[in-house]
Amino acid sequence: MTEQLSVHALAPDDREFFRALAQDARVIRFVGDGAPWSDDYVRQRFDTALDGGTPDHGLRWFIASADDTRVGLLALTVHGDETELGYWIAPEHWGKGYAGRLVEHAVDLTPGQLAATVHRDNAASQRVLERAGFTRRGTAPSGELRFVR
Repeated sequence: MTEQLSVHALAPDDREFFRALAQDARVIRFVGDGAPWSDDYVRQRFDTALDGGTPDHGLRWFIASADDTRVGLLALTVHGDETELGYWIAPEHWGKGYAGRLVEHAVDLTPGQLAATVHRDNAASQRVLERAGFTRRGTAPSGELRFVR
C-alpha cells in the first residue's frame, strides 16, 4: 500500500531536495539534454520557481511527501490558456504510484487544458499520462511526444 501523499507549495527549505533531483542522472536523463544540472542552473531555476515564474509564464512548483519524506516534484507552467505539467520522482520512490497521484493533483488544480511533453524513450511517463486520461497529440518542436487532457 502506498503511503498518504501530501503536496505543498515549493518553499526555501526544499532547495536541497530539488538540487538532489536535478543532479541525479536517473531523474534528469529525459529532461533537456539529459545532463545533470549545474549548481548555478539549479539555483537559477529554483529561485525563478520561488518567485512564481517569469512575466511571460506563470510557474507553480509543488513538493510531494509521503510520511514526511519528500518523494517528488510537480511543476505547472502557464502558457496562455494551457498549463504544462512536469513531474520528477526520486528514484528510491519509483514504482509506488506517486507520479500518477501527482498528475491527478495537477488535474484537480488546473482549469482548462493540461499538456505534457515526454521523451519518446520514457515509456513509464507515457503510461502515467495515458492512465490519467491524457491523449497523444503529435510531437513538440523538441521532438518529444506531446500529450494533452
